[in-house]
Amino acid sequence: MVEYKECYVAFLDILGFKNLINKSGCEKIYQIFTTVLEFEPRPLVKNVDVYANIQHTIMSDSIVVYIDASVTDGFIALTDVCAQIQMRLLHNNPPILVRGGIAKGTLYHKDNMLFGTGLTRAYILENSAAIYPRIVFTEELRKNALENTGKLFIFDFNSMYYSKDSDEMYYVDFLRTFNYVKTIEPKTMDEAIQADNLYFHTLFEYVTEVLDKEIDTSIRNKYLWLKRKIENRIECMPQVKKYFEDLRTKEKEAAEERFGKAVVGNSENP
Repeated sequence: MVEYKECYVAFLDILGFKNLINKSGCEKIYQIFTTVLEFEPRPLVKNVDVYANIQHTIMSDSIVVYIDASVTDGFIALTDVCAQIQMRLLHNNPPILVRGGIAKGTLYHKDNMLFGTGLTRAYILENSAAIYPRIVFTEELRKNALENTGKLFIFDFNSMYYSKDSDEMYYVDFLRTFNYVKTIEPKTMDEAIQADNLYFHTLFEYVTEVLDKEIDTSIRNKYLWLKRKIENRIECMPQVKKYFEDLRTKEKEAAEERFGKAVVGNSENP
């Protein structure tokens, strides 16, 4: 029978895909897509069986991920999978950014056919509202998703996966470290801290490198947004903040030492 299902739908766009596909072979692109679609249940979600209901399809530079809206904790699972996709693409060399939208609506998917109001709404969000490398959704969807969530805790469990931006849009917060802890599996607290430091260091260095040479305003705005989010998250993590402070101190000392040697060298060679 041909009929719609009511679904939570995420439409994700891989930024810079044209450049990526021009510089990479077929096998590399295939490996990227295969890797990002290997979903693992999060330890924070007690209802791990919900992940078996996640469906996805790939269309060139776009990934559509969806789940039946009647499945309990479906919205949590969907936002978690979106965060994992962002995290896995950021681990690429060089990192790959994603922009997207999540909506609720009808969806039909069989073989090569994929259509419905849920997909259209998610696409419009990605195309017109996401703007930056973020996956966004509305307050209306957030409230609806709470009704779909199992009451595991006394607080809004969904909020562990998202944040509210300055334009009042909600977005999947892939900078919260529990989103990637499953991929690194630290065995001790020291290992976890080192992983945090390495993650934010690598990401911050990449964003800074792009901003140092990029002149396109549209691209710069995307990376400036991401840089601000990274800096804000670092401020909330004392051990990572201390790591960056120590790093800046070492860089300053090294620069002063080089400057001192240069002054001495110049004085000796008038």
